[in-house]
Amino acid sequence: VLCDHPLVPQGPKNLVYKAASLLRRYAGIKRGINIEIIKKTPVGAGLGGGSSDAAATLKGLNRLWKLNYGRNTLLPISAQLGCDVPFFLYGHTALGEGYGEIVTPLPEIKKKWVLLVKPDFMLSTKWVYRHLGKIGLTEPVNIIKMKTRQSQSGRKRESSLLGSSLLTIDKIRKILKDGIEKLIYNRLEEVAIAYYPVISQIKKELLEGGADCALMSGSGPTVFALLKDQRVGKKLRERMEKYKFSTWLVKTV
Repeated sequence: VLCDHPLVPQGPKNLVYKAASLLRRYAGIKRGINIEIIKKTPVGAGLGGGSSDAAATLKGLNRLWKLNYGRNTLLPISAQLGCDVPFFLYGHTALGEGYGEIVTPLPEIKKKWVLLVKPDFMLSTKWVYRHLGKIGLTEPVNIIKMKTRQSQSGRKRESSLLGSSLLTIDKIRKILKDGIEKLIYNRLEEVAIAYYPVISQIKKELLEGGADCALMSGSGPTVFALLKDQRVGKKLRERMEKYKFSTWLVKTV
């Protein structure tokens, strides 16, 4: 595995390498494969770049090697790679539960312009979870154990995270019809802001500048803003670049 970004590992530590190795072993493939990653997504930004690359590798090699595996076959393999990888096997709008291995497709959201704003530092998911307990949110999570814990695929649906929440899938579907803004929430944001208040400042600037909503993405530090149209996005982009933040104006697919 080769990559044009200096911060992306190019050996066995790379998720793409791990994905290819797992599928190769599962399928009994003897030959190897050379993979080149041309990185477009910011690294260490909380945008799931590595996880989406791993999912793309499973799907791509499934076609290249003519394995013809269905999603149900690829799903348990993807779950071994990380909590977010199963979601990217589905793509589009979906609900993730459990450790990420339970994925339920949801109705597509309306196409939106999105502005991504990244301050000049990176955050690791492991660091954010380890600091959860330090600000009184919950006990620290052992990421290593969480990643290696076996999925209980046979458990009842009611035992999932959704079953113990106030939201049902039907309620989520109804809310999505009115706009995803009503469901925007990220508990990890509280941890990151406690140590890096600039994230809160970015959110404030985006909201004051006309964003429909703004939230930290994943484990951060990137903040995304949902926008009414491209015009608002261009205006906000100019505003944020004055602070020397990296920005990307994109549209949902």
